[in-house]
Amino acid sequence: HVSRSVGAKPAPMSEGSEFKEQAKDLLAGTTAGLISKVVEYPFDTIKVRMQTNNKYTGVLQCARDMASKEGARVFYRGVAAPVAGAMLESSLMFWGYGAAARLLGGKNNLSLSGITLCGAISGIPMAIWLTPVEFLKCRLQASHTAKLYDGIYGCFQHTIKSQGPAVLFTGATATMMREVPGGWRYG
Repeated sequence: HVSRSVGAKPAPMSEGSEFKEQAKDLLAGTTAGLISKVVEYPFDTIKVRMQTNNKYTGVLQCARDMASKEGARVFYRGVAAPVAGAMLESSLMFWGYGAAARLLGGKNNLSLSGITLCGAISGIPMAIWLTPVEFLKCRLQASHTAKLYDGIYGCFQHTIKSQGPAVLFTGATATMMREVPGGWRYG
């Protein structure tokens, strides 16, 4: 195994093998997003319950109470949208990392600096996706705008109609400044 420097010339790749590599990256990211959300979601549900209801004194008490009164399915109530979002977010991260790695000579030929650079680059597509998603989420959560909209689709429609699509990317620089170092850290 020979390690190349960041600027190494990549080996030529056929269109078919490039497509296969991109498909593998997207599938791996999608799978990672699915698994991570399915594992973490019950804990997030318990956390939200504890934050919004002061009758619980601990995690186990809260979990037992929820399960006994509402059944085990309560821990996954509302999981569909977060799972879809996590699958897309992770697939973009894996895709961005893989594309950058192939540009730098392939995943198996990266130096430590190449790995971290690919991780940083993976933050770019994530920021492009997350900026409009978080913009709409914040509009729905903020007390002064939450009542203006009837769900995410209504918020999206109203925003596009009244302010144009560019407003969805308000805060893109700050999101990029968060996601690129975040990707670098995981690279």
